[in-house]
Amino acid sequence: MLARFMMWTLAMSVHSATGPPACPTAAKAQKAVNVFTAGEGGFAVIRIPSLIADRSGKLFALAEGRAGGDSDQAANQIILKVSENQGKSWGPLSVVASDGNNSLNNPCTVVDQSTGRLFLMYQRVPSGLNEGSSKIEDGFDSPNAYRSLLTWTDNGGKSWQAPMDITRFVKRAQGVKTICSGPGIGIQLTRGKHRGRLIVPFNEGPYGHWNNYAVFSDDHGKHWRMGNNVPGAHITDNKGRTHSQVNEVQMAETSDGSVILSSRQFAGAHVRKQSISRDGGETWSAVSDAPEIQDPSCMGSLLRYNFSKHGMGLLLYS
Repeated sequence: MLARFMMWTLAMSVHSATGPPACPTAAKAQKAVNVFTAGEGGFAVIRIPSLIADRSGKLFALAEGRAGGDSDQAANQIILKVSENQGKSWGPLSVVASDGNNSLNNPCTVVDQSTGRLFLMYQRVPSGLNEGSSKIEDGFDSPNAYRSLLTWTDNGGKSWQAPMDITRFVKRAQGVKTICSGPGIGIQLTRGKHRGRLIVPFNEGPYGHWNNYAVFSDDHGKHWRMGNNVPGAHITDNKGRTHSQVNEVQMAETSDGSVILSSRQFAGAHVRKQSISRDGGETWSAVSDAPEIQDPSCMGSLLRYNFSKHGMGLLLYS
């Protein structure tokens, strides 16, 4: 159960707007600060965090507020707290998005550093269904289809744009039952041919047969489109059954402007799965193991700490 974000994680996120924090190995131990506590605001369970800083250094912590218990689809709402002192204290809990008995899932945020706009993507799951349900349908218009929504704030979270349905631009028309943004954060490229591009990491199902891909915008979030699936996501076991290696995913920019992804593992070795894109998330190298990063199969985070003249630069993983 997500009860708190650690200050170490806060320090990793702050640098995107204010410059990198002190070297992790030299940083003083920080006291943990409870951001969300189970039961707060009437939410029995609070999970699936997204933590990001805007250009001013203000921190935004979003999550799924689950009033119906610890189920991924339990009429969840998207909730928010804001800190103006780098996570030392937090304002009151507010609800950014709710939709009756339908479940809202997978908050994923990204900041456009040129405009200051903070975007939030999330998905809507029809009431009574879950990601493994046989009743989930392909496409965009069925009442039993997964939908993806986009909202944003231009005033530090005081108000949010009415959610826009962007499903047609981030979901393939056939063969896709579920979609998930992140969860976590997106990135904005700072170098190379695609400098300024906003990227939100995604996975798609059916359940157990997931793929990873990127959704991106080159015009400050006015229009969004999706790239190709990462190849090699599926493997076959010794009984001839096919399983996906990937699922929840995060991405980071490398020193040459490429994009690296780190995905939750669901098959193969119990390590993170990774891939590289040399064209801003449009196409990818085949999935490979990241043997130095063990993964018991859980949500993880990936963040660029700095760039270097050679190699990827320093990346942080939690």
